[in-house]
Amino acid sequence: MGKLCGLVGGFTQAQQQLPGVDRSNTATFKQSSIKQLDAAEKSADDTIKGLQQLGPSPIAGADKVNHAFVDGFGQVKDVLATAKGKAEQVDPGNEQSFQSGMSQVRDELQKGQNIKLGGELAEFDRNKELNAAAVQAPECKPLIQQPPQQPGAPR
Repeated sequence: MGKLCGLVGGFTQAQQQLPGVDRSNTATFKQSSIKQLDAAEKSADDTIKGLQQLGPSPIAGADKVNHAFVDGFGQVKDVLATAKGKAEQVDPGNEQSFQSGMSQVRDELQKGQNIKLGGELAEFDRNKELNAAAVQAPECKPLIQQPPQQPGAPR
C-alpha cells in the first residue's frame, strides 16, 4: 500500500517542481512550455510504470485502486502529450498565430482538470482493510484524510 501511495504522492510532488516557463519572448515561452509539458508527461509515465510494476496486493480492493490510478494517470499523460504536441506546432514568429496556438494548449490542459484521480482515494473510506493498511503506511498519510472529529469527541 505504501508503494502505491508513494508513487501517487511522488507525482504530485514532481508537478510542484516542474521547470518554470520563461515568458521573456514568444520563442522562449514556447520552448520552456514544451520543456515543462515534457517533464510533466514523463512524470505521469514514470508513475504509470511504477504502478504497473506493483505486484498483486494481499489487501482486498488495493488492486482495483491501483488499476484505477493507472487508467487515470494514462488519461493525464494523454492530455499532456496532446498539449505538448500542440505547443510544438505554435509559431512564435507570428504573434496572432502564437496566441491562438497557446490558447489551444491551454484548452487541452483544461481537459485534464476533468480527470478525477481523487475518486480512487474514496475507496479507502469504503474499504476498512484498505483504510487500515493506508493508515499504517507513512507514504499514504498525505493522501488520505482523517475523518473529522465530532464535536465533543475526545481529541
